Amino acid sequence: MTNEVKFLRPNIETEQPTPPPQPGLLIEGLAHLHAAAIIDEQTLAGILRVNRRTIRRMVDRGELPAAFKLGRRTTWLAGRIVQHLDRAGQAAEHRAEADDARFRAQRP
Repeated sequence: MTNEVKFLRPNIETEQPTPPPQPGLLIEGLAHLHAAAIIDEQTLAGILRVNRRTIRRMVDRGELPAAFKLGRRTTWLAGRIVQHLDRAGQAAEHRAEADDARFRAQRP
């Protein structure tokens, strides 16, 4: 495991509260990992600052890509997560532009 992943993991042993998220921390945390880095469910939950159950729900809702099993662990490739989030962001941008165009066309 690399130092970056250890840094991104919440410090459960000392039970210290997780500091509040900073702007861009989520993307920076994933972007610092190599695209082929394998992230387990616990680490991903730490990066996203949610619990493991929320990770499973996010996958079910399509907010995260499907995971794959590596032994008994549920895992993702860091690059696939970033690509998935990038595509979701682009789709949201296109929907917003289409809505804006539709609303402008309806104005008198």
